[in-house]
Order: sequence, then structure tokens, then C-alpha cells
Amino acid sequence: MKKSVGGVVIIVVIILLILMVAFGAIFSLIIFGSFRGGKLDKPIGLGGREGGCTMTDSSFSDTSIADEPDEVIKTLKSKYGDKITKVEKNVREVLAKGKQMRLNPAIVIGMWNGESSFREDLLKDAFGFGNTDAGSLPGTSGWEAELNGVYSRLAASRDKSGVYVRPEGEDMLTRLWYNYSTALKLAYDAAGGKWVEGTSVEFQGRTYDDPVGSRLGVIRMLVPSQVVCNTLVAGVSSGGSTYTGDGLSTCPNVTPHMLPVNKDPNGTPRVIIMHYLGSKGVGGDQVFTADDMYQLSLRGIKGQDSRVVYVHYVVTQSGKIEQQYPENRSGAGAAGYNQPTSDYGAGAISLHIENEGHFESRFSNLQYTQAQLQANIELVKCLQEKFSIAKNDVISHKEADRRQGVTGRRSDPGEEFMKKIMNAL
Repeated sequence: MKKSVGGVVIIVVIILLILMVAFGAIFSLIIFGSFRGGKLDKPIGLGGREGGCTMTDSSFSDTSIADEPDEVIKTLKSKYGDKITKVEKNVREVLAKGKQMRLNPAIVIGMWNGESSFREDLLKDAFGFGNTDAGSLPGTSGWEAELNGVYSRLAASRDKSGVYVRPEGEDMLTRLWYNYSTALKLAYDAAGGKWVEGTSVEFQGRTYDDPVGSRLGVIRMLVPSQVVCNTLVAGVSSGGSTYTGDGLSTCPNVTPHMLPVNKDPNGTPRVIIMHYLGSKGVGGDQVFTADDMYQLSLRGIKGQDSRVVYVHYVVTQSGKIEQQYPENRSGAGAAGYNQPTSDYGAGAISLHIENEGHFESRFSNLQYTQAQLQANIELVKCLQEKFSIAKNDVISHKEADRRQGVTGRRSDPGEEFMKKIMNAL
């Protein structure tokens, strides 16, 4: 009899355990929209700005770009080309809706790229609205529903409505992204509660490649001054080695967008080498942007791309100066002359300044702008003064090759651009 009672007890306990596991799975499905069992959702590497980036709450309601739709479309076309041509009418509607709602359309455009890459054939799902995370509006579908839906979630984040109150104490953009998309939430959690570009995640057997960067990169391109980032601090791991926080620029109008530091030696800048980034696209008619350079550099540093190239500064066509690597570390922008010790002695390094565009191209959208030229002149003068670099040591990539006995390999940044830089120094 005692054995029988003991057996019943064991069976009851087993049944209770099964019910508890089943309840947990159902609870997870209800709350999160899917059961996260089996293989863990995990980050794939660490991304770009390891300090994290976001937008201030005041920028969340800034609609100033809606007043310049032609300029917005021109900027988007410089990177995404014909994709934007096909959806130009829709871009204008996003801008108009943002102005009407008093919500920043740059955020919505960034989310559009992250969710459907501006594809014309996916306009009915452009912003991923109607999926489990974002929610849906009953009885509606298509582009108009997507547009109304995504802006309704921006408004909810601004007003702390529904689930858009979490994470507590965070800014509006964080509340929006954290609750809008599982991929974004996983990336945020994987990076330790920060929006870190370059962080990819796996979910339900699918890899989401850099969900933060695909959205934030567009926002930065449209409204660069509205993206704020935390720089790395002493002792924080940054890829190949530990970044100490040294080497951040003190020059005016420089925005840090720091890569993880590779295993490069410390040194003293003795040379400034000027470059242009070139172009991309089948016809070579699209701008290779600062963000493209950042992503390429990040993959190279992480061993995911055979092209290992990274530079200290990139100047955009709009005249924004972006620092991507510490000034006191040797970069990788001119093979054989990143550490010109044979000409300048032990510890000498070169500073690399890249520029968006291809200044010797036949395409007008790849030429340098006056804002870009002026930003280069101001940056070079600042670096010259800071590191006591002579005018003769401000050189082109072509000259860096010539000094090593190599000719015909590089011509950047072009004679005209280089002449204007030198005349201004």
C-alpha cells in the first residue's frame, strides 16, 4: 500500500512539472509573440559604436527635414539609387506624414530600410507593421496602413502609451525600437542595453544582420547631428585589443564613430594622407558612404572580410567630419605607409582622411562639395597644429605610393582637390 501511494505521488509531481513547463511556453508565446526555446537567441559578434548610439527626445519630434523633400530624396538616392526613384512618391508621403504628426520622419525612413530595404514590391509591408511585435490596426492593410501604423507607434513611444513605457527611464527611440521588433530587442539586450551597430542576432533559425545599423545608418545620413553616441571608456573591450579612450579628436566639428581598436601600435602622427572613398553600384555611379566605410572596416577588423582597411577620419559630402579610429593608433589606409618609420623614424604613423565621392569620376553626384572641401581644410589645419605636421607632409594617397617607388596604383584624391587643399594651408 505504501509503495502504491509513493507511486501516485511521483506521478502527480511529474504531471505538475509538465503543466508548469507547458504554462511557461504558453506564457512566453502570449507575451513575446513566440516561444524562445531550443537554441538560444544569441549575438553574433559585437558592433561598431560599443558605447551605443541613440537620439535625444527633442530630436524625436524634429520635423525639419520634411521641409526639404528634394534634398532628402537626393541624399537617399546617393546611396540607394534606383530603389529610391521607384518609391519617391512614398518617401514624400513619409515626410508629409511626419510633419503632420510632429514626429521625426528620419526615424521612419530608417525603419523602412531596416524592415524592407526600400523595396517597391514590399510596400504593403514596408515598416513591418502588423507583425507580432509592432501590432496592427484592425481592418486595414497596404501602404497607407503601414504608414499610419508606424507613426502610431512613434506617437505611443512619445506619449508612453501601452507597452511603449519600457524599458523604464529610457529615451523615446529606445522605447520605440525595443517594443517594435524582436530583432531590435535582442540586439539591444545582447549589447548590454545599448543600440550598438554591427550586432547581429539569431532568432528562430534566422540571422538578422545588424538590425540596428540598417536603421541608424539611414538616420545618421539624413540627420547626422541628431544621432548621439557614447564613446568608449578606459578598460572597455573593443575588438582586437582594449581601447583606452586615448586618441579622440579635439578638433572642432568632429563626430566620433569609433571602430573597435585592432592590434595596431601606438604612435605619433607625422604625415596626413588624403583619400577619396570611390564609388559603388553596377555602373559605379553611387556614393560609397562614410557608413559603408565603417561597416567594411568593422568586418575587416573582425576577420569577416579579407579587405582590412580602416582610417582615422571620413568627411561626408555634406561636410560632416566623422572620426572612426584613434589618432594615436596606426590605421590601415595606405599599404606600406601606415607607419612611415623609414622616412620619419621610430613611432611615426600616418593619419588618413577619407572623403565620400570619386573626384575623378564622370558622375556629378560623386564630385566633392564646397562644404566638404572646407571641412577638409579646417581638419587638416587643426591636425597640423596639434601634431606639428609640416605642409610638405600633407600628401595624397598617390604620393604615399610614389614615396615607396610604386606608381600607377592610386590617384586619389585627384590633382584638383589636392591642389585646393594645399593652396589653403
